[in-house]
Amino acid sequence: YMGGEYGSSIELARSFAKELGMKYFAISRTDSDGHVFAFNEMRSTPKSSDSGCNKPCLDNDNYKCGCADELCGSLKPGQGEANVRRWSTYEVIPKKKSKRTPKTEL
Repeated sequence: YMGGEYGSSIELARSFAKELGMKYFAISRTDSDGHVFAFNEMRSTPKSSDSGCNKPCLDNDNYKCGCADELCGSLKPGQGEANVRRWSTYEVIPKKKSKRTPKTEL
């Protein structure tokens, strides 16, 4: 688990999971921070989404970072949950390394 700014940034969340050697991460954003869990196995199929799952990440609005607490608006906690959370879950896919040709000096 990691909190703070890692929970609002898709790149920080991905880096956290990658550093731990985990295959997946789930992110749930408050306003400028949030929550991230990293894990290797999906124990169940992700459930259907609602508007809370579509909150954009602060560092890249092409990705969704879910929501937590007040950012979820009028949404209620999930069944059996005490806190309001909507998690966006991602698989860690290695970035492709660029094939750069080394510069040579004359």
